[in-house]
Amino acid sequence: MSIRTNLLLWGRVRPLLYGGAVGLVVLRHQFKAFVLHTLGDFYLIDIGLDFLSFIIIIEVSLWGVTHLYHKTVRRLVDTRVYADRLQALSRLGQVLAAESDETRLYQQVVTHLHEALGFDEVRLYTVDGHRYQHLRAFVGHPPSVQQRLIRPGERGYFWHSPRVHWRYIKDISSRTSTYLWLASGSEVLLPLRIRGQIAGFLLSARPEVDAYSDADLELLGMVARLLENILLRLQEYREQARFIAELSSLHATITDIMSQRELPVLLDAILQRAIRLLNADGGDLGLYDELTGETLIVASIGLQDQIRGERLRSDEGAMGWIAKNRKPLFVQDYLAWHNRSRRYEKLPRHTQVLAAPLMASGNLIGSIGIVHYGAENGLQERDMDLLERFAQQAALAVENVRLYQKAVQAAEKQHALHLASQNIVAALTPEKMYAAVHAAVRQVMPAEAFMIALLSRKRDYFIPVYVIDQGARFKSPPFPSDQGLSGEVLRTGQTMHIHSVQALEKKKKVPHFGFDRRVQSVLAVPMRLKGEIIGVLSTQSYAPYAYSEDDATLLSILAGHAAVVLENTRLFAQIRNMAIQDELTGMYNRRYLFRRAAYEVARAQRYGHPLGVIMLDIDHFKRVNDTYGHGVGDQVLQIIARTCQQMLRKTDILGRYGGEEFTVLLPETDVETTGFVAERLRTTLSAHPVNTDAGPVRVTISVGMTAFLPPDDSLKALFRRVDQALYKAKNNGRNQVCRVLRDEFSGEE
Repeated sequence: MSIRTNLLLWGRVRPLLYGGAVGLVVLRHQFKAFVLHTLGDFYLIDIGLDFLSFIIIIEVSLWGVTHLYHKTVRRLVDTRVYADRLQALSRLGQVLAAESDETRLYQQVVTHLHEALGFDEVRLYTVDGHRYQHLRAFVGHPPSVQQRLIRPGERGYFWHSPRVHWRYIKDISSRTSTYLWLASGSEVLLPLRIRGQIAGFLLSARPEVDAYSDADLELLGMVARLLENILLRLQEYREQARFIAELSSLHATITDIMSQRELPVLLDAILQRAIRLLNADGGDLGLYDELTGETLIVASIGLQDQIRGERLRSDEGAMGWIAKNRKPLFVQDYLAWHNRSRRYEKLPRHTQVLAAPLMASGNLIGSIGIVHYGAENGLQERDMDLLERFAQQAALAVENVRLYQKAVQAAEKQHALHLASQNIVAALTPEKMYAAVHAAVRQVMPAEAFMIALLSRKRDYFIPVYVIDQGARFKSPPFPSDQGLSGEVLRTGQTMHIHSVQALEKKKKVPHFGFDRRVQSVLAVPMRLKGEIIGVLSTQSYAPYAYSEDDATLLSILAGHAAVVLENTRLFAQIRNMAIQDELTGMYNRRYLFRRAAYEVARAQRYGHPLGVIMLDIDHFKRVNDTYGHGVGDQVLQIIARTCQQMLRKTDILGRYGGEEFTVLLPETDVETTGFVAERLRTTLSAHPVNTDAGPVRVTISVGMTAFLPPDDSLKALFRRVDQALYKAKNNGRNQVCRVLRDEFSGEE
């Protein structure tokens, strides 16, 4: 029996009940009046009151019976509907449990809510990292284009709080609904949470006010919880797949560690693998410089090509932030970020940046950053953990390769240093030693400019003996020993390691040896000999921060070798001079004079070149010794030898023949020129007295001369003729020049 039939039945019974109530009231009063003889109670007002009481009793009874009936019937209906919905919900759970695609999953949910559970207007939104709300599935009225992607602050955006579990609006006439077509009615909003974070919303609406029962709300809540569990399962599945991909990438990185020994190739491979792992659009990889605090971009993919090779300060860009804070970074919109670098101005809007440090042994060696263009399917904060773990393995790969290359370079430097030391020690002259040191320095470190400066005997100025810049050698004037870097090295006795000359020039004057292009890095070390600084060895580079502490150690070793070789060459030159020079006059001695004479005679014989010979003797030299003493006589010999040396060419050979006799060899000189030189020597020495400790001493000289007679003249004949010419000058009265070109004592030539 329907509820309508029951209501019609009760409408017919109610008049009968009212008539029966009136009859009972009349009978009761008649019984009291005629049977009990209580006439005072039979009044109309009493009858009306009693009648009204009966009506009230009847109406209350009827209402109670009707309400109880309606409630029982409705409960039976609701129970049946609820059971049907539970069965539909169970079928939905089975369908969703077998679903692995999110798009189909969302459509399955709204379809079942509509077809099996009776909800006509259902929408399902997901929330991304930008808090944008994306419509993933719906039934009912088609949404507008603006409602498919709702940004914060736009019309229809539903604000949410992590503490809110659901929201039921019984009447939305005074509020803005996501269903823009709905002017009045009711709306239910249930957030979807995954691990405490809002992942989406389940939204339902009806055009009636307060149209949702407790059962409806409970059912929607059960669907939301079911969907949360399914989404959590899918997320765990994705995380597991991502973890497997991460293990694969880490395994490939370890393979690179074992096989790759070229750092640039390894860095590019690491960046490419990170971009593929996180489905990014590009990225950069930089190495950290502890000296400057800057990050050098060494690999770049998908960004501006000119970024490679750039240096980022510690407060510039994502990598500068990483260098300063040593922890991962996630930027949702790079161009809107306060710490962005102007070098990346060409990036599109809504570019996401995810960066992580490369740490090895607790030290920062660099950073890696990847970018994603646009807000769709972008990077998430959970990707920071993945990139950080990947960066840890990448850092180990980079550090191993750097250690390997450092070991190789150290071995190469040690080998080069060993060979250089042998070359330096083998050098017999300072010039050869300077060139050997320079060549050794160029092999082990940058040396665009190079200088060796020696201290003067009084230690008051430096003498740049070897200066190179841009491959060219040039002379540089001496400079005071208390100025510049060399003066600083002399004052402190320590190595000067300068990373930026420009910064140092603001404090003190720095002499620069070279061309217009300025140096940036300078390494200057003292040259020590027996604990005393004898000079400064300096190498310079046009690049900043070009030298390490290992370079300073190697340069100090080379400077030590150079100082020892300088001393050895000085001693060698001293011994050599003792072997070829006359101890008193400093001229060549008799032995070396004859050796050079033999060489010049052989050259004249071979090439037919002229050769002149002069021999001079101080007149009455015994008288000088007897008069002034042998000390004054030695002074006379020294002054005459020095005067002759000043008047001769550098190619002429002056030697002490013996006693007070001197011999001059004049290569490439004919007879007439030889006679002119001999006469000039005689007139100069005889014209002026010799200033000695005993006062002026006037001396004269006798001079004999001869010349090489091609083609078969001999050294013995040459010295015999010049000796004959000298005796001829003495026999003819001294203080004159005589020449003999034939072996005869006559005056004929």
